[in-house]
Amino acid sequence: MLGGACLVVNNRVAPVDNVFNFLDEAESRAVMDSMVNKKTLNVKTKSVVNLVMDPLKSYFNPLEHILEDSEVDNGLEHLFSLESLGIKKCEKELVSFDKEQIDRFREGISFDNGFYHVELPWYTDKIDSVPSNHFVSLKVLDRTVEYLGKKGLIDKYQEVFDKQLEDSIIEEIKVSPSDYHKYIWIPHRPVIKLEEQVTTKIRPVFNCSLKTYRELPSLNEAAYPGIDLMGSILKLLFYFRTNKYVMLSDVKQAFLMIKLKNEVDKNRFCFFWKRGNKLVSYRYKTIVFGYTSSPFILNFVMKHHAESYPDDKCKEILTNNFYVDNPLVTGNNIDEMKNLYKQANDRMEQGGFILRSWNSNCVELREEMASDNRLAEAR
Repeated sequence: MLGGACLVVNNRVAPVDNVFNFLDEAESRAVMDSMVNKKTLNVKTKSVVNLVMDPLKSYFNPLEHILEDSEVDNGLEHLFSLESLGIKKCEKELVSFDKEQIDRFREGISFDNGFYHVELPWYTDKIDSVPSNHFVSLKVLDRTVEYLGKKGLIDKYQEVFDKQLEDSIIEEIKVSPSDYHKYIWIPHRPVIKLEEQVTTKIRPVFNCSLKTYRELPSLNEAAYPGIDLMGSILKLLFYFRTNKYVMLSDVKQAFLMIKLKNEVDKNRFCFFWKRGNKLVSYRYKTIVFGYTSSPFILNFVMKHHAESYPDDKCKEILTNNFYVDNPLVTGNNIDEMKNLYKQANDRMEQGGFILRSWNSNCVELREEMASDNRLAEAR
């Protein structure tokens, strides 16, 4: 038997392994002899790729000298993994600690008033040591306000917080300076993207990795990052090659749709802002972008939500075809695609998630999506 690895996508087999793993010994020898002969005789061909690639990698792989696969094959896993965030690869490899954390997180999920509420996963031996960081947050705020003032974007930035207040994503809290140390304050800065295709032109990004004391943990260091629950991006890419039509979307403000259940968790996501010359204090009632556990929490909750539906094609898509907050749907039957489009919208909305920015390579599908996209952006 040959040792080549494959992915099964839409009942089709897609080879993804080193080419030599699909050849028997005689075929491999013939290919190698051919390559050696060409090199020895200095034969020039029109071929650009001769089975060998030699990429420059930016990471250290201690196993590269003992693995039989090419460096490209061995590097793919690193390219598409989240190991740099400390997120473990798959649930099959979980140790008992991971199982305990995940079981505890699962038990803490509840659904109330149209949204999922969660208890955040922490390392209990670290979270109480995270400093308040209010001095740094106030200093960063001054620089942020100055920067936005020069750009003429203070009002636009303020609109983001006003909308989040209106949507109950954040809430204003009254904290006297003498009590700042009782809360964890996160500095924030604006990310500005003015490209036409970008749905959010300006948004705040919070630095949950702020580390002010070498011996004390940051908020992210005290957070259990979870495991990698995202769909395999390599497998998702193969869907483009195995079906005629594709639909893409994303979840509107995905992280901000998952609410925090505990008051103590909310008090760990506080921030300062200046409304005019007045200093105001807010705290998040949801998970945020920049918190290391947010991708795990989002994917876990969406899979948890999908489990409540009967086993069908739509459930399979909602369970396996997300990469962070982007679902991918492919098929060959336009009527089936329309049905999946409507089912996915309805089911995700029932969990508090709004699918927006739908697009497709099928004109008929795009026309149906246009008005729904406008409605989704207006909500």
